[in-house]
Amino acid sequence: MNKRTISGIAAVAALVSAAPAFAGTASGTLTSTLSVTTSCSIGNGGSAALDFGSIPAKTLTAPLDADTGATLTINCDGDATSPTLAIGASSNLVSGVRALKATVGAVTRLVPYAVFQDAGRTTPFAIDTPVAIPAFTAGANVVPIYGRIATGTVIDQGNYSDTVSLTVTY
Repeated sequence: MNKRTISGIAAVAALVSAAPAFAGTASGTLTSTLSVTTSCSIGNGGSAALDFGSIPAKTLTAPLDADTGATLTINCDGDATSPTLAIGASSNLVSGVRALKATVGAVTRLVPYAVFQDAGRTTPFAIDTPVAIPAFTAGANVVPIYGRIATGTVIDQGNYSDTVSLTVTY
């Protein structure tokens, strides 16, 4: 063999060994998701205040009224369209009536009261009965609660309090 033939064979061998390798492939999928939720919450950390104030011990000759003013807000977003509010029983429920309680010495004193949906105090919030939130719109809704201690109620000295649950259903 001549030198030229050996160089040609070497060149062909170099070209064959320098041929590019074929790349591999892999396949998979992309999953896309979206979760849209509706939520409502009670503002002010979930609480409101119904403060009847401070009065001297006496028998009421006129009703004693209180309201929550702007302290109760219900905040809803998303698709909430008709949330309801239910007010629970008193922790001092007496014969189906909510009551404020004071303990002076060893004597427990109770003052019955009612909560209403309207300023005229004609439509009560029945215990654990859901009521539509009036003029509901998405966002913050102020829901006043009106309280009344009836005329003729005897109120003795003491610091009275009560706790009821508030439940928003949406």
